[in-house]
Amino acid sequence: MRFFLVIDADGLAFKSYYALEQKVDYPMAFGVLRSVVKILNDFEPDRLALVFDSDDEELKRIYPGYRRGREEPWDLGMEDYVYMLEILAGLGFKVYKNGREADRIIAGLVNTNEDDEICIYSDDKDFFQLLEGQRIWMFGEHRGEVFCSDVVREFELPRGQCGLFRELLIFTGDPVDRVPRILRTADAYEVIWRKGYLEDWFFDEDFEGLPQRIQDILVEKFDEIVRNYRLVNLMDETKAGLYKRTFGDEKLGEILEKVGLSEGDVGRALEWISILR
Repeated sequence: MRFFLVIDADGLAFKSYYALEQKVDYPMAFGVLRSVVKILNDFEPDRLALVFDSDDEELKRIYPGYRRGREEPWDLGMEDYVYMLEILAGLGFKVYKNGREADRIIAGLVNTNEDDEICIYSDDKDFFQLLEGQRIWMFGEHRGEVFCSDVVREFELPRGQCGLFRELLIFTGDPVDRVPRILRTADAYEVIWRKGYLEDWFFDEDFEGLPQRIQDILVEKFDEIVRNYRLVNLMDETKAGLYKRTFGDEKLGEILEKVGLSEGDVGRALEWISILR
């Protein structure tokens, strides 16, 4: 079994910017490459994907308030941001950015892979719904290692069914992504434990077995629940598109010099690219 490391890379961009903004002219372009090499040395994967967010118009059509007001890495400096992407892709890393939210791209990479051990490098709890036994797990700089069993225990979900964390988000909302709340937390847990995954009952309006008070809310809020489902669900397959370079090799060399990355920085990155499949 190969080890596939999938990095939610916007976190690296933010970290580099705020750590280096007073020290270098292009903190994201300078810091992210070095961070990636350090992570590779720590994890030693067989495969790597670097996934970046885009301004996802499809999700905004579903709900205009989705992620409204959140700071995005390109807001910190577009030139720096573009240089970062061009350096990573130009050196040969697989960089994914295709007009969709990074969560969707990462989900696509995970959901279409049945063979590898996968680590999602992120602290974003939305990915809890994707974890599966010991094969698919997470690592975050704040959370450390997170496995399906950890999610089940922490959030009091039915045994082995950490995918139901999705239902918890659908019903209780997510203030970080501006997903509105539908049910009180206690009511959401009652629905989850009695009924399970929405695909098994909700879309057929099979509310039997739930207290009448909760049934009334589900009927009244049906369209809002469908909306939250579309915003939160990461269990479908989303096509993962690679970032397309715009600068040639000569321009890339100029950028590397302008950003201040040394031959040693580039050489260590190229050593890893020769190893990764």
